[in-house]
Amino acid sequence: IALPLASSVQAADEDPPVAVQPPVVGDVDTLVAQLNDDSYLVREKATSNLWRLGKAALPALKKTMDGIDPEAAARAKEVYLYISAGVLFDSPEDIKALVLKFSRGNAAAKLVILRKLMELGQWKQVLHLAKSEEQADVRAQMSDIVKKTAGRATRDAVAKGDFDLAGEILELTAE
Repeated sequence: IALPLASSVQAADEDPPVAVQPPVVGDVDTLVAQLNDDSYLVREKATSNLWRLGKAALPALKKTMDGIDPEAAARAKEVYLYISAGVLFDSPEDIKALVLKFSRGNAAAKLVILRKLMELGQWKQVLHLAKSEEQADVRAQMSDIVKKTAGRATRDAVAKGDFDLAGEILELTAE
């Protein structure tokens, strides 16, 4: 005799769960326009929805970063940084904070943050931040730091089946 599992039985008076639909790519222009809305809540929602869209939003965010509206440009720059660095909307807050601190830090702070991200195993962020560093001398220092632990990180990525990450690590550390 098979008994139904209690968790699979739904009470008659309960509403069925509603799936949250992610924003669609066609909404990018609307969301970008909302980055400078008068309402703080509208700006926040647009920012989070663009972040959820991920790479599909990058071209519009890049364009907005260079725009004349400071609020929209600042929001676009932050979301662009997160998306391009592989920081997901639901990533841990400490990772988000480190990536943002990195973008605003001086050379010494950036190196400290890079090491911290490596300790936390956040290799996608490490690789992106090291590659995108504008100061050549700082980028070279970052590359040296990454090379010292790249072997272990590559082995870990392969063991987890993340061959894309392993390839990225090898590409960054190749001479």
